[in-house]
Amino acid sequence: MITERTPLVIVAEINTIRYRAGKILLISAIEIGRCLKEAKDLLPYGEWGNWLKESVSYSQRTADRLMQLCEEYGTKLLAASDSDNHPDSSPVTNLTYTQALILLGIPEEEREEFIAEHGVESMTNLELQQAVKDKDQAIQEKKDLPKDLILKSSELAQLTT
Repeated sequence: MITERTPLVIVAEINTIRYRAGKILLISAIEIGRCLKEAKDLLPYGEWGNWLKESVSYSQRTADRLMQLCEEYGTKLLAASDSDNHPDSSPVTNLTYTQALILLGIPEEEREEFIAEHGVESMTNLELQQAVKDKDQAIQEKKDLPKDLILKSSELAQLTT
């Protein structure tokens, strides 16, 4: 049976290819991060920055991100890619590279719950960035609440005296 090529069929194909490419990129980034961590541990103190520049042409920031991806996601994702990956094994195993980077802004202990609650797999990167930003803002507002209460109670005390 030949399926007619329609814009809907083509967009589904594009999204599937883009998702697979994002997964491959993430797994590759994690493996590079693992190698970078290994090299950093082997290099003499103070040689890391020069080695990065001369050997792999990475900035310190890029290397740090790759190593952080490895630390944060490596165990789960590399284990899942080596086995028969079941999509429901862990929400983290279904992330793309960009999603994984964005989600570094969520503490590891809260990440899986955040992914499940927000349906991250179906979000655009911009929607995900906004959701992470909203979470950060809500946390900041909670932290500011005691300060606001102290100010209000001080104002109230001044008004009543």
